[in-house]
Amino acid sequence: MALQLYNIQAIFDPEKFAIGGGISAQPLLIEKINEQYKKLFIPVFPLRLVDVVACEFRNDANLIGAYYQLQTKW
Repeated sequence: MALQLYNIQAIFDPEKFAIGGGISAQPLLIEKINEQYKKLFIPVFPLRLVDVVACEFRNDANLIGAYYQLQTKW
């Protein structure tokens, strides 16, 4: 996953990566992704290192999105 985030960083230059869903409930996974992501950076390549964090709503993001759609569409 760290390699995919690195590639996305190279293309889109986001401010941070937020991981959601069930996997975001595992703090160790986010920590390991951060470790591997940082290892991919080469000092001569002009990319800035951004944070990889768990989404605020974690596994409930789909419910929040569904509720938002219900409120705005109906």
